[in-house]
Amino acid sequence: MHTIEQARQSLLAEVGRILSEADVRLDDRFIELGGTSFLALQLTFEFSERTGWSIDLAQLLALSLGEVELRLERPTA
Repeated sequence: MHTIEQARQSLLAEVGRILSEADVRLDDRFIELGGTSFLALQLTFEFSERTGWSIDLAQLLALSLGEVELRLERPTA
């Protein structure tokens, strides 16, 4: 499992990968970058698999990536 710092650093890279977007910033919103609910679901699953941390789907769709980053959740075992 990644540390919280590693997971936070991975978030922007994962969003960029899923959306094929090179310039992803903390003040960006997933939907405004072209994300869809299907891609958000894919991102939440893959991010959890890669890092061991969870992203709340509703937050990803509603908040800036910086706000999402601050709300990463430790998965339950």
